[in-house]
Amino acid sequence: MGGDTGQDRAMEIPLPVGFVSVDKYINPLFYGGAGCTRMQPPPPSGMMMSAEVSRRQTLTTLTTLFLLGGLLLIAVSGMVRSYGLLGVCETCTPPVPQNQGQLDAQRFWAPVVWNLGMFLLIFGIWGTALMRQDMDPMARLLLYLVAFIVILLIFTVPSLLFTNSP
Repeated sequence: MGGDTGQDRAMEIPLPVGFVSVDKYINPLFYGGAGCTRMQPPPPSGMMMSAEVSRRQTLTTLTTLFLLGGLLLIAVSGMVRSYGLLGVCETCTPPVPQNQGQLDAQRFWAPVVWNLGMFLLIFGIWGTALMRQDMDPMARLLLYLVAFIVILLIFTVPSLLFTNSP
């Protein structure tokens, strides 16, 4: 019973306090001590942009161009339809009939340009509502509602606008 065990000796020997320190193990990991590189501060906001911001900015620009292009094509379809009636006078003496090019412009090209313009307009409105995350939710809902109404116009207005009835 009087024997000396290794366990008793380990209890008696004090650990060197300066050797076992938490700072030596945690500081290099969290505070960039010797051998670690510190993180650089982010660049100024105008200097660089992330890929997500760049993509969002590109798509917002494209949706704006589609919106404007759709409005332009709708206006051009009205001009093409008016060209179909240019110089036509049925009540004049002698009457001036439509030629085949004017009939084609009035009956084929005007509805085609109108529908393409409406497609671009709807795509532009939907894209703006989807890509503009900074807008008020009610304003985005209004854009969706306007797009839905424009979709309904696609089904009804070409049959009303591009007929030969006065």
